[in-house]
Amino acid sequence: MSVLRDICDEIGCRRLWTQVLALQWDISFGNSPSTRLERTQALRWFGSEDFFIVCTLLQLNGHAVLARWRDQQRRMGEGERGFLPATPSARPTQVQNVGDAV
Repeated sequence: MSVLRDICDEIGCRRLWTQVLALQWDISFGNSPSTRLERTQALRWFGSEDFFIVCTLLQLNGHAVLARWRDQQRRMGEGERGFLPATPSARPTQVQNVGDAV
């Protein structure tokens, strides 16, 4: 049995990585309380090696998730520059489950 299986069960691990992805998603769109530094870090996280590892752990196509994230950023007029949304109404809804992000 692997060390990972000894630490947590599959469902628990999936919930953990789902929360990591959802939190980074929400912070990147300003939907979660965060500092400007945390937001900048979240914006940089998308497309990083860590991002793709999390997607792999969730058995998601990281490139598809990244494309969806970039599309949402473009629709908000932010691109990947990291600026805060102009109005709260311009923010996309929070990710409720990982299927919402793909």
